[in-house]
Amino acid sequence: MRLKSIPLQERPSIRVYLLSLYFRPKTASLVYYGIIVFYMVELMLLARNWSHIMGRWYVDELPFRSEPYQPPAGTLPFHRKVHLIAFSVMFFAFVEDTLNFVSAYQLNALHIRYCPHRSGFWKNFFHREHPYVLHVIPYHPVVGWTIELTMRIAKFSWHYVDVFIICLSLGLQRRFVQFNERLERLDGQPQTQGVWRGLRLDFVRLSELVAFVDERFSKLILFSCANDMFFITVQLFNSFE
Repeated sequence: MRLKSIPLQERPSIRVYLLSLYFRPKTASLVYYGIIVFYMVELMLLARNWSHIMGRWYVDELPFRSEPYQPPAGTLPFHRKVHLIAFSVMFFAFVEDTLNFVSAYQLNALHIRYCPHRSGFWKNFFHREHPYVLHVIPYHPVVGWTIELTMRIAKFSWHYVDVFIICLSLGLQRRFVQFNERLERLDGQPQTQGVWRGLRLDFVRLSELVAFVDERFSKLILFSCANDMFFITVQLFNSFE
């Protein structure tokens, strides 16, 4: 029986599909490596200026640490909230990373058992997990484990950035809640000119603090959002196939 040839008009779409099978995982891996390196570099640059950043933050929020401002009502203490969020995110990140390693280990074991190969178990494992790195650097057990451990540790910087941004947002949100609750306690009653002047100055301090934080952390926040959107889109695309 003679097989029918593929119509000419369908060939470009098939070529695009075959190319997508090759470039999609490669692009995702390159983006993953690039984002992690960017996070690590950006966090190191922020660490060098951290004393200046926190000094400015401390000065701008100083009026909110004492009367007439009060801690937000009906919420956990700020340090407990930060500890809870940080522990939860990093714990689940550790669980995810552990399951990822176990899955990769099991897949490599199946590959060793059922596919022809000339490599040992761990050499095959590292070539499957980090093909683009080991195409450039010759394989050695020390190199393989160094790359694997470095990427596993660096991956936590990916999750840490999310925790970092959440904590920054909580810190700013807490001060705005304090400001709003003070206005509510005034209950529309007539106040002296000094009270309204103080409120206006406090609001200006908060606005300037938000602008300062935006200037310092905008790149980190932008890349974090873009990175999350990229991988969510990739996973959605994969789910439709």
